[in-house]
Amino acid sequence: MPKLRVSLWPLVALGFVWPATAAITFTPALAPATSAIQKIENREGLRLAYEKAAALGNTARMSKLLRDNEAIATELIVFTAEAFSRDPGETLAKRYALLSEGWDAAFDSDFPVKFERYLGRLKSGPKEKRKLLRESYEKAVIEYAELLQESENKPQLLQLADKLKSMGGDFESLGDSFHASQSYLFEGNLRGESFHGDDADLHRVADAYSACVRLRESWSLRDRFYKQVKPVGEALVGRGYGAEAKAKGEAPGAAPKESGTAIVVPLAFKEIDALKDRDRPNYYLDEHRQIWPTVNLQGTGSSAKIPRISDGPTVIRESSAKIMVDQDGDGAGDVEWPTRGKYEQLTVELGDNTTKRSWSVLTEVGRQDDLFQGTQFNLLATDSQYLVYFIPASAVFGEIAGTRVQIFDDNIDGQYGSWPQTWAHQGLTDGVFQPEVDSIRIGKEKKARPYSEYLNLGQAGWFKVEMKDGGGSIAAQPTELKTGTVQLKGKGIAPDFFILKGIKGDFENTYIDVSGGKKVSLPVGKYELYFGLVSKGKGFQRMKAVVLPGPGTPRYEVEEGENLIVNYGQPYAFDFAYEADGAQVTVKGSSIRIVGAGGETYDRFYNCVPLVEASVRKAGGKRAAASVDMRPVVNNSGVEEHGWSATWKPIDGTLEANLEEVEVQVTEKKNKLFGKVTSPWK
Repeated sequence: MPKLRVSLWPLVALGFVWPATAAITFTPALAPATSAIQKIENREGLRLAYEKAAALGNTARMSKLLRDNEAIATELIVFTAEAFSRDPGETLAKRYALLSEGWDAAFDSDFPVKFERYLGRLKSGPKEKRKLLRESYEKAVIEYAELLQESENKPQLLQLADKLKSMGGDFESLGDSFHASQSYLFEGNLRGESFHGDDADLHRVADAYSACVRLRESWSLRDRFYKQVKPVGEALVGRGYGAEAKAKGEAPGAAPKESGTAIVVPLAFKEIDALKDRDRPNYYLDEHRQIWPTVNLQGTGSSAKIPRISDGPTVIRESSAKIMVDQDGDGAGDVEWPTRGKYEQLTVELGDNTTKRSWSVLTEVGRQDDLFQGTQFNLLATDSQYLVYFIPASAVFGEIAGTRVQIFDDNIDGQYGSWPQTWAHQGLTDGVFQPEVDSIRIGKEKKARPYSEYLNLGQAGWFKVEMKDGGGSIAAQPTELKTGTVQLKGKGIAPDFFILKGIKGDFENTYIDVSGGKKVSLPVGKYELYFGLVSKGKGFQRMKAVVLPGPGTPRYEVEEGENLIVNYGQPYAFDFAYEADGAQVTVKGSSIRIVGAGGETYDRFYNCVPLVEASVRKAGGKRAAASVDMRPVVNNSGVEEHGWSATWKPIDGTLEANLEEVEVQVTEKKNKLFGKVTSPWK
C-alpha cells in the first residue's frame, strides 16, 4: 500500500464526523471557495500569501488570511515553532514573530507565544521523549485517516482510540497541551455514536472532549475545533456522562445504592497448598513449573527483587545452591528460599508498620531433564544463572455479614485484593496482553471467583468492598443493585473460567466469572470479555490456552431481569497474518491464534501448540497452488536460532506463489486440545 500523507489539521477533509448526539452542522474544510473567503490549499501557500500581505503592510488581509484558513494557520504555527526550536535562526525567528502578531490580531490569542515558550523551556530528556512521541502521533493520525475509510472496522477504531488516549496522557505529562488536546479530540471522535451507534461509550467520549477543551483553553486556542467540541462535551456531561458528571452525582443508568451500615472486617493470613487449592482463575496453578514466574539470579553473590512487589524483600544467591531472603534490608539473608527440587512453601513478611503482612509462595527449581512444551530441556541452575520458580500460595480470610471470604494474591504483586495487571507474556500474539487477577472464594464454594469491587455474597446480598492495609482488613458496604443474568453456552472445550469486566460507569472494576453454563447474576450495564482459560488433562500432561478478546469479540449488555446468552467454542477457526510480495507468501507463525464462535480468541498454547499446514492459491481460485507445514522449535539448536518464543508458536512458513493476488488458508487436522481447526481463505 502506498504511504498515505495526511495534513493533520483540516480533519473534516478526512471524514471527521461528530457524534450523532451533537446535532451540529458544520462546513467541510475543503468546501468550494467563495469570493468572500480567501481559501489557501496548504501550509506553504498560506505562508507565501501571508508574507506577501505583510510586505505590503496590509494587516487587514493578513488577519483575514489567518481567519479564513484557521486550520492550516494552526499547522503553520506549529510547524514553524518546531522548526525554530530545532534550528534557531534569524529567518525563522522573524517569520514566527510575524505570525504571532498576526494571530493575536486575528484571534485575540497568545497561543503562538505559549507554544514557542513551551518548546524553548524543554530540557534534553523530555525533548527527546517528545520527539519520539510526535513520530508515533504522526503515524497514529495517518492510521486514523485510513480507518475512516473503513469505518465498519469498529474494533480497530477503538484500538486506535485507546492508543490516542495514551498519547494524550503522555503529551500532557510532557507539558504539550496542544498535541494532548489533538489526541483527545481524535479519541473522542473514534469512540462516538457516528461509528458505534448505541454501543458508543459516551462516558469516554465525554471525558475525551472535556480534556480536549480544557487543554485548548489552557493555551488560549479557541479555534474551530474547540467551538465544535465544547458544546458536544458539555451536552454529554449534562446528560450524565463522563467523570465530571459522575463527580457531580449525575451519572446515568442504574446506579448502586447504599442499603445499610458499612463494616470493616479484620482478615487473618493463611498459607495454602497451591497445587491442591487450584480451582481459581489463574493460568499457572499446575505442575508446569517451567513457565511459572521466576526470580532471576546470576552468579554467587548476586541479588534480585521479587518481581511485581514494590515493598518486597531482596533475594540473594549466597552460594552455588543456597538462596536466602533479606527481610530487614540489612544486606544479609534472614529466611532460606527452599531449593531442594520439590514443591515447598516459602513465607516471608512484606511491608512495614500498618502495611506489614505475611505472604507465601510455592517454589521449585529447574532440573536437567525438564519438560518444556513436551520436549526435554536442561533447566538446571548454572554458575552464572539461577532461576527460582514460584506460584501464589497465600490468602487472607474473614467473615462479611456471616459469610466467610478468602482472598488470594493470585496476581502475585504482594497485595491481597488488588486490581488486575496485564502482561505481554511469551507465547502471546504480538500486541496482545494477558491479565492476571486476584481471586476470592465465598462461603463454601469450591471454585474461587475473580476479586471484584462489587461482590454477590448470596443470601447476604451485594456488597461494595475495598481492601485496607495491604490485606489486613476489608471494608464492605451493603448495596442495592439492579441485576440481570448471563449464561455461557457453546460446544467444544468448556472454559475453566470466563471472566466478564464492566466497561464503564460504576462497574468498571467489576469482574465476574460466567463459566459453568448456569445463569450468573450481574449488575445491569455493559461488559466485555476480559480473561479466561481452557485446559484438559492432569499433571505434566495438562494442556491449556488463555481466552482473550479479539477484534470480533462483541460487547455484552445486561438488562434488568433479562438473561443474556454469551456464545463460545466450536466452530474454531485460525486467525493469522501473512505477507505477500508476488513471488513469495510468508505466513507469520507468531500471529497464529484460534477464534471461537463467540468471537473469543485462544492464545498462549501450552502442550497444544498448533501444528498447521498453510496453503496459498490464486485469489478466487479453487485449488491450492502450494502448501507448507509449520512447526514450533523442539530442541536446543532451534531455541538458539529462533528463541524460546518459537516453542509456543510455529516458525514462519514461506510458500512460493508467483501470483499477483493470493489467498491463504491455515488448517490443522487435529489439535490436541481443540480438535480440527481451519480458517477461511483470506
